[in-house]
Amino acid sequence: MRFFLKYWAPVLIWLGVIFIGSGGLMSAEHTSRFLVPFLLWLKPDISVESLTLIHICVRKAAHLTEYAILALLLSRAIFRERISGGRGQLCS
Repeated sequence: MRFFLKYWAPVLIWLGVIFIGSGGLMSAEHTSRFLVPFLLWLKPDISVESLTLIHICVRKAAHLTEYAILALLLSRAIFRERISGGRGQLCS
């Protein structure tokens, strides 16, 4: 059970985070509420086209990051599973 909690639970939790973020909670409309005012604070004379492009790039980078984290967690769990021979403990 400790093996599962240490290696597989983070994978399942992160999948839940991705699932929740895929809904309306992290939609473009919601993220623009935070990002656009921040960008306007940094550069008040920024154009609408630049704001749109930066918003798209930030969202794409966030998607890349969230799936990279999932890949790392999954590869960590699979690697440890193979080392342990599927028994949930490391071989001696």
